[in-house]
Amino acid sequence: MLKSFIANESGSAAVEYGLIIALVAAVSIATIKSVGTHLATHWTRIDSNLPTAVPAPVTAGASSTTP
Repeated sequence: MLKSFIANESGSAAVEYGLIIALVAAVSIATIKSVGTHLATHWTRIDSNLPTAVPAPVTAGASSTTP
């Protein structure tokens, strides 16, 4: 009975698939976190440079300096 239990490999495929899924999940999480950090850096840079790149709109009733 012990020999047949040791020779039985029916559950090993499930364990291998589980390990592959865990590895894919870990790599995905690391990649998404890295991309998110880079995107946050870019958006912060865009946000800090946007007020200097685009002039503020003139509102109705405000006097302008051009005739």
